[in-house]
Formats: sequence, structure tokens, C-alpha cells
Amino acid sequence: MKSFGKSLAVLASAAAFCLVLAGAQAQQSTPQGSYAKTCNNVSVSGTTLNATCMTFNQQPSQTSLPFYSSCVGDIGNVNGTLACAGPNGSYALTCRNSVVQGDVLSAECQKINGQWVPSKLTGFQGFQGNISNCDGQLKNGNC
Repeated sequence: MKSFGKSLAVLASAAAFCLVLAGAQAQQSTPQGSYAKTCNNVSVSGTTLNATCMTFNQQPSQTSLPFYSSCVGDIGNVNGTLACAGPNGSYALTCRNSVVQGDVLSAECQKINGQWVPSKLTGFQGFQGNISNCDGQLKNGNC
């Protein structure tokens, strides 16, 4: 019976260790982005990024960004509000699989004839206004 008690104690210790390990793995790391320069108390809860960010007037503002992982490119602080600060524009209606690596925005874009082709916009620096799909080519501004 003594051996059974020791086995039970070892099993309970192992189970407790696994629970602690699972809890540590459940904590999500915060994503990189320019927001980190002007925000603190950053945390992730499920699919939402939470932070306290400074406004233009240097006032702290509680903010959150639901579905932050769907942002392409930078996550920024826009006057105390977390926002996807990556590529925006009409291109998103006819392009897919957008990725930002360094200063290059890449996507598969649909041509007028319906064909999907790879396209790149070099020199991308975060939000730049409208980005368009001009017959399969990514361009700043309108076509």
C-alpha cells in the first residue's frame, strides 16, 4: 500500500506540472509592430490585441484590436487606437494571399481576363493610402 501512495503522489506531481506547463504555453506572445513604441500594458486575449496607447496629446487610451492576426504588415497606434497600418486599398478586392516582408508587399492579383498572377510592390512603408490592382500589378494610387 505504501508503494501505491508513492505512485499516486508522483502521478499527482506530474499532473500538476503538466497543468503549469499547459498554462504557460496558453499565454500568447504579443505581435511586433510600430505600436510597441507608444503603447504599454500590451496583452493578447484570444484573437484580440489589448494595450494602453498614447494619443497625440500624450494621454493614455485603453484600446483593443479584434482579429489582429489578420493585419497584413504593421500594427500601429493611430491617436491612441490600435489599427492595422499595413496596406490598404482597392487591391484587396481582387488580390489574395497578401504578405509584407521588409519593404515589399506581395500578393496574387487577378488580371482583367480572370487570370491570377504574382505581383509585388517594392518600397512599401506601411499605410500609404490606396493601393490598386492595375490588371495584375500592384500600384500606389489609382491605375
